[in-house]
Amino acid sequence: MAKRWDKETKEKAVRLVIDHRSDYSSEWAAITTVPALLGMSAETRRKWVRQSRVDTDQERASH
Repeated sequence: MAKRWDKETKEKAVRLVIDHRSDYSSEWAAITTVPALLGMSAETRRKWVRQSRVDTDQERASH
């Protein structure tokens, strides 16, 4: 069964990936390495990062 993560944990994981992206050779390397410390799968983090981008783009478009 999939583990459910609260909003704050999701936001922290996404922020870690974005903030540390330049430390890695690719976004995938950051996704698979950085928030692993939180016990999340890479696929979970990948989806959250992608969704964060969609949400940010939608917010920008509405202003």
